[in-house]
Amino acid sequence: MTAAITVDDVWRVRGDWRAMREAALRLRDERRATADALRRSAAALRHGQELLGAILDRVDVPMTLHDDGRLTFYPADAADLAALRRAELAAREIQAALETILAQHRAAAL
Repeated sequence: MTAAITVDDVWRVRGDWRAMREAALRLRDERRATADALRRSAAALRHGQELLGAILDRVDVPMTLHDDGRLTFYPADAADLAALRRAELAAREIQAALETILAQHRAAAL
């Protein structure tokens, strides 16, 4: 058995898509472009969270979720370790794509 590995939780999006959607509804009549950007951002975050959750669901390695958002995995062998690395890489790619999408939405709202 290899040692436990604790990593930052890259399987949750950094943003509250529900609050963004509600803000978009409040702003609908005030600032159409801002509301549209918020709605698109909320949809991107929601979809990103779904993708990240699907990745994490496929990781078949025991883990513990900490209150601060970190996860500790307990890989049994090199195959588990490789699976964790692939999952983390995929999650980081989704996070990077979300950052790009959200930046575009912020720019559109200005």
